[in-house]
Amino acid sequence: MIAYQVAVDTNAVRVKASRLRSNPKIDERIVNIQREVAAKHKWSLDTVVGELTFVHDAAKADIIMDGLRKANSDAMLNSLDRITSLLHISDEGRRAQAEADVAKIKADELQGKGEDNPILLAMAKQAQQLVNKEEEDKE
Repeated sequence: MIAYQVAVDTNAVRVKASRLRSNPKIDERIVNIQREVAAKHKWSLDTVVGELTFVHDAAKADIIMDGLRKANSDAMLNSLDRITSLLHISDEGRRAQAEADVAKIKADELQGKGEDNPILLAMAKQAQQLVNKEEEDKE
């Protein structure tokens, strides 16, 4: 079997999609299709957020019980990203929370008798990456 790669200008696709989505009739049809699919599969915003919350809570419990690993930290952060995206929680709120988390973790480290807690260090690193990413997005 021969595989062919098609070069696609992703920016052009996004621009075209944005133009199409700005058409009220097309937008209405997309929303209706999304509702039909969600109803068919019995999905709602509450159900999705509930499932993502379960993943978040399970990952957090795993971090507490077994320590921080890439898999559980990725699961926790991805579920948080998706929940905040679905609920349209503002970027400013996320930034403020990330900065507060970084400050708390640094304070906890200073009070920790000079020992580096790997969980706190990993959480601080991830929170700082979120802050840095949001700063880059604003520029």
